Amino acid sequence: MAIKAAMWVHGIIAEAENPVSFVKRRGWGAQFGGRAQLNWFHIPMTIPAILDGARPQLAKVFVLYKTNKAVVKNVHIFDGPRKIRGFDGLNLSGDHSVTIDAWNNWAITPNMSIQFGLGISLGVEFGTDPGDILFTSAGADLITL
Repeated sequence: MAIKAAMWVHGIIAEAENPVSFVKRRGWGAQFGGRAQLNWFHIPMTIPAILDGARPQLAKVFVLYKTNKAVVKNVHIFDGPRKIRGFDGLNLSGDHSVTIDAWNNWAITPNMSIQFGLGISLGVEFGTDPGDILFTSAGADLITL
């Protein structure tokens, strides 16, 4: 199935669920300093409810990020209030902030219809040393049937 649309948002839109040590929003993204705990970061995306007369199907999501003494443990995908997919038990770190690679995108299989707005949530674990995560961008590939 061919991609019908690709939607992206800038990383400065990311929000932390719990208090963080610091937040720096700059032209290239949002950087969050973490405390020694797991914290969730949320990235909302507006996508078309109807595309060429059909509801789009979510095929893949992307989050471009860079960690420093932090590890991405979870990626959860929401359609409004409904969790449609969870990727748990992850152990992702490093610089994946400027190109799409094997560690910053997740296929949604089977493809899922999005009706109420796409939310991407990442569980990030910070170690005992101060760590941080930078979000530069997030995206979604959509197909129609």
